[in-house]
Amino acid sequence: MTDIRRTVLWVVFSMSLLLLWDGWQRHNGRPSMFAPTPPAAATQPAAAPPASGVPQAAAQLGSPAPA
Repeated sequence: MTDIRRTVLWVVFSMSLLLLWDGWQRHNGRPSMFAPTPPAAATQPAAAPPASGVPQAAAQLGSPAPA
């Protein structure tokens, strides 16, 4: 019975150290061990809409914008 308790305590202690190390790494700006880094395309801002009031599809077709 004592061996099981000791083993459980070692597992809890080891997991605590692992999570503490991961938190320290994230705090210092390094990536987490448990989450993948996001792709570079996801961090780029979306394209801005055209400055004019003409919808993009109408501008591409050359038809006048609805009034």
